[in-house]
Amino acid sequence: MADSSRVFGMYDIRGVYPEEVNEEFAYNLAKAFSQRYKPKTIIVACDVRNGSQSIKDKLIKSLIEESVDVIDLGIITTDCFLFACSQEKSFGIMVTASHNPKQFNGFKLEHMNGEPIYHGNGLEKIAKKMQKLGLVNQGKPGKVIQKDYRKSFSDFVLSNTAVENLKKYKIVVDSSNGTAATIGDILLDFLNQDIFKLNWEKDSNFSGHGPNPLDKVAWASIAAEIKNNKADFAVAFDSDGDRSIFFDENGKFIHPSFVAGVIATEILKSKKKGCVVADLTCSRFFKDCVEKNNGKYITSKVGRVFIRESMKKHTAIFGAESSGHCYYKKGNQYVDNSWLTFILMLQILSESGKKFSELFKETEHYYISDPLKLIVKSKQKALETLKAYDKGKMSLLDGVTVRDKEWWFNVRPSNTEDLLRITIEADTKEIAEQKKDELIALLKDK
Repeated sequence: MADSSRVFGMYDIRGVYPEEVNEEFAYNLAKAFSQRYKPKTIIVACDVRNGSQSIKDKLIKSLIEESVDVIDLGIITTDCFLFACSQEKSFGIMVTASHNPKQFNGFKLEHMNGEPIYHGNGLEKIAKKMQKLGLVNQGKPGKVIQKDYRKSFSDFVLSNTAVENLKKYKIVVDSSNGTAATIGDILLDFLNQDIFKLNWEKDSNFSGHGPNPLDKVAWASIAAEIKNNKADFAVAFDSDGDRSIFFDENGKFIHPSFVAGVIATEILKSKKKGCVVADLTCSRFFKDCVEKNNGKYITSKVGRVFIRESMKKHTAIFGAESSGHCYYKKGNQYVDNSWLTFILMLQILSESGKKFSELFKETEHYYISDPLKLIVKSKQKALETLKAYDKGKMSLLDGVTVRDKEWWFNVRPSNTEDLLRITIEADTKEIAEQKKDELIALLKDK
């Protein structure tokens, strides 16, 4: 087969459908996966993207030819898929391109030990195996078992709060035309809340506002829905349902780092102490919340792989990314769960007696900039230039991070493009803008 290695990223597989990722690719991926890991059983699921169902069907066909039994979850969220993998102690393949634009599709791979399969612990070997597949299996075909994990997953989420004690609110819930609705259709009925569903229909074109609610193009329609229904807050899920993004009663976007800080505070009040992991682009508010409540704040590289590894290493009780992923420790597993994040925020709001915006009153002195992408001639040369920066305390954990009393910034190279990703936080917007202008002037011609 043609070289397909270019679609293998650091953490998963993504490419344009059907030019790069398609049914043939899926068939060979399943063969390579089976021949490398020799699983007895594997869980398969998919999102709502164009091609996802037919790709999943081809995965299943290939797997059963390799004598692997398949548990088919159908169309489901990524976090429900991960929950099922942990419950079954099974390998898994999820057909999804997460929140990428609609023309993409891809795969997330999970090991039966509860860890993601990524470049460095097996993904690169699967890519190599796809170029030289073994002989056709002559054994007995595997069987396909259809399982519906939505109710079990919903029960697990609801078990983390006393539903009967929750106050009643008006809530806008946005599924972004993705898979979150598959859980919401079950879970929301148990909450006794006034729910206003937005972009609830599954749509591979993501006609409402696109697959990523962090894109500002989505915010106006969400804010309008809040205003029209006089809602107390809104939550928007991304297209594969593993990230939850919040908006207050005024329609204002709440940075995911701020949400993480509020949740960490609540968890630490209950646990009294513990380690909390955050990627290094999270707001200082998150760190301050953890340390004020006797927690130990651990900084990680950006990415779910590194967050989950770090949580396992430090036996952390909670973890979060600035992208909106929140990770929880349940038994020996460390997985993200967007619906649990929603339930916890609803519980925190109910117990506080405050408006949603008032939960974030203390964030007024934390200004975190919009992510900036800066095209450069040479990523390496730009980073080397930045390493000579002599203001603040420098870290090279992931790209270049420099911290001072009133500001910090992180500059990371893209894995696939000649550009740098820049995050800046400061005490004021003015300081952040000054720092942005300084960095652009320093790096733009490199």
